[in-house]
Amino acid sequence: MDNNSHDKNLQNDLKFAVDLQKKFTGELGFLPKVALATYLERGCIDFAHENDERAGYILLRQMQDKRILSIVQAAVCKDAQRRHIGLQLLERGIENRSTGIEIVQAWCASDLESVEFWKAAGFVEICREIRGNTRNREMILFRRPKAAERPPDFWNIRSEEHTSELQ
Repeated sequence: MDNNSHDKNLQNDLKFAVDLQKKFTGELGFLPKVALATYLERGCIDFAHENDERAGYILLRQMQDKRILSIVQAAVCKDAQRRHIGLQLLERGIENRSTGIEIVQAWCASDLESVEFWKAAGFVEICREIRGNTRNREMILFRRPKAAERPPDFWNIRSEEHTSELQ
């Protein structure tokens, strides 16, 4: 693939992620376009396709504690939901970033339908808190061990897990 094709694909992926984020403005935390572009360039975003069209994306990044993989955003187009695309994205994202990962985690507002998705995907609730977001929503921290056995510190929460800054 030449540089022009690569750049065009990146721009198309970025446009899709920005547009889907806007469609799910009540469900996803807002990330500026420049932040999404940075995550995309770093290879932190995976896309799902259905019928040769983008159907969703997942944005994952390792925390400072490299054993923890954090799901920053995950979204599937409304017309592609309920077909296991989200689960496939999740599993592929974890598999692609498996080196040294012991814990996968995600924050989710407690009033969203997606709480049931995280539970169905094998995640357990670790804690609830109001995270100082603009909507003052209660957020749930969900975790799932990468392997069948939970690491000894699975239930521990470290202060760095409360940040969403680019690293």
